[in-house]
Parts: sequence; structure tokens; C-alpha cells
Amino acid sequence: MGVSVFLISPFVGPVLGPIVGGYVTETIGWRWTIWILMIFSGCIWPLQVLAPETYAPYILYKKAKRLQKAGHNVLPPKFRPFRKVLATALKRPPRIFPHLGIANS
Repeated sequence: MGVSVFLISPFVGPVLGPIVGGYVTETIGWRWTIWILMIFSGCIWPLQVLAPETYAPYILYKKAKRLQKAGHNVLPPKFRPFRKVLATALKRPPRIFPHLGIANS
């Protein structure tokens, strides 16, 4: 059941968004669309914050740190610095763009 709700959610948002937004705009005003989004976000935020971590490298990092603290000889995995990740993300698009078929035609 949970997986089906997760898989259908990308399709429900674009369908229900205009319907709910149109109803709210017509009944109580367009400014309330923003307030309703803020209220909904405020209700969902605690669920997001309290959700368990699922990123495997981070889980392994925490486990290695816990084992180190317990006295075991374990090395935690290394993460790339944010500066390198950002540099890669900014350098790739200009390098790839000339090789795209749509850009050449």
C-alpha cells in the first residue's frame, strides 16, 4: 500500500493542484493559495525531519564512527568535499552542451 501511494504521488500532484488551487481562488481568494501551501508544508515538515536516513554511504559512515568509538579499528568512508561536487556540477553542462544533437541543428 505504501509503495503504491509513493508511486502515484507524482501523478496526483499535477492533477489535484489546479483543481484545489482553482477552488480556493474562486471561493476565498488567490492569496489563500499561498497560505494553504504554507499550512500543508508545516504539517509535512515534521514528518520529513523525523524520517529515518536512507542514504547508504551516510549510514555506513555513522556505523563506522560508532564502531570507532567502541574501540574497533574501522575507517569511515570518505566523502568528496562540497567544493569539488559544486565544481563538477558547474563544469559539466557547458562541456556536454556542444555535443547534444539539438544544439547542433
